[in-house]
Amino acid sequence: MRTVEDKELKRARLRRLRVIATGLLVAMCVVYAVARTFEPRFAWVGFIRAFAEAAMIGAMADWFAVVALFRHPLGLPIPHTAIVRRRQAEVGQGLGAFIVENFLTREVISRRLEQIDLTGATTAWLLEHTEAMVGRILEFVPRLLDAIDDKDIGRVVHTQLVERARSIPAAPALGQVLELLTAGDKHEVLLSQALQFGDSIVTANRKLIERGVEKELPIPKKVGPVSLAGVRHLVAAYVSRKVVGNLRDILHAIGDDPDHPLREEFAQRLAQFVENLKISTEYRARGEKIKEELLENSTLHDYAGSVWSHLKAAILADLARPESAIRGHLVAMVKSIAGAIHEDAALRRKLND
Repeated sequence: MRTVEDKELKRARLRRLRVIATGLLVAMCVVYAVARTFEPRFAWVGFIRAFAEAAMIGAMADWFAVVALFRHPLGLPIPHTAIVRRRQAEVGQGLGAFIVENFLTREVISRRLEQIDLTGATTAWLLEHTEAMVGRILEFVPRLLDAIDDKDIGRVVHTQLVERARSIPAAPALGQVLELLTAGDKHEVLLSQALQFGDSIVTANRKLIERGVEKELPIPKKVGPVSLAGVRHLVAAYVSRKVVGNLRDILHAIGDDPDHPLREEFAQRLAQFVENLKISTEYRARGEKIKEELLENSTLHDYAGSVWSHLKAAILADLARPESAIRGHLVAMVKSIAGAIHEDAALRRKLND
């Protein structure tokens, strides 16, 4: 009775370990595909992609090396797999020799395995069955994502964002960014764009300026029975035209003259501002205060949760499409890796060893 219970416990443990191992491999595949999808937009994602790629290669090599000894992986008749099953008669006949002569020595197993090119067989099979294998793997993704608590992921993302943000001094970081943006007289381009924007704002808001001028005019709307509304409107229109014209003349003068005094003053003030951000303790304190206020804002927490929700929805929507980008990237990745290993005899020998 005890033996039966032990067997059941061992089977349950085996099933649990297989689920965990498979889940981790699927997770690494998803991480790779997502990282590969977003790598063109965020260069730092390349480190995540490389980590996931290495993890998948190691997991698949370990899995195949163990499973291939006892059965056909995924039930497919891959050459040089299910070794024990195909040779069970020989194993039975040699059982006595195994006990007496300690058949399964390191040397004997090494010699047997050296005759089998597990890596070559694996890569050849992968190249032939890439899409089928990727399809089988991706079948687990929706269930895996549904099993994940969105609130837990949102909390983790928020915690990581906050910890990372708190480790970076806000003012010096902003100063370095502005220094890069303004290096090599790039601030001149920024100023020119700002001047053009200001000119368009002034031009587009003529009526608003006119109403503001009319509101501030000291001319009464009415003197006795005589209405002065028309006079107020004419005066306001005249004054606003002058104001808008003068403003535009000033903006054009600055924009057209590369040696305009205001350009030099702008450059000096901007340089001083950047320097203050980098070295001033007062600016540093202000920056940290503003940063903490932003980090404590509930909107950031909501945003962290929404990032995962949107990412999860995007992954599921992509996988549901016949021309899935994630599926395409996974297929291309597997073929690329398997092809490179299959063509590199030295690397195959190292992996077999």
